[in-house]
Amino acid sequence: MRDFRDRPQHLYQGSGDSQVQQLLETQPARQPDEASDWEREYQCGLFAWAAAQVRPKVQEATWQAFWQTAVEGKPGKDVASSLG
Repeated sequence: MRDFRDRPQHLYQGSGDSQVQQLLETQPARQPDEASDWEREYQCGLFAWAAAQVRPKVQEATWQAFWQTAVEGKPGKDVASSLG
């Protein structure tokens, strides 16, 4: 960590060369592998379990406020208006 911090900053700057950008753009996108698929499924299952634990312990309006903002990505102001 110290070596990284003590290096001159100019060593980390890009060249600005458009050929480098073109080379990067020709690289294929990473394909998801089985491990990342498993991890995504695990995280979804964990979230579903956690949600099932919390939902009965909070008021419905609180749950809807959470769900609509955190899961559905609606703006808090819009959710607040719809829930009163």
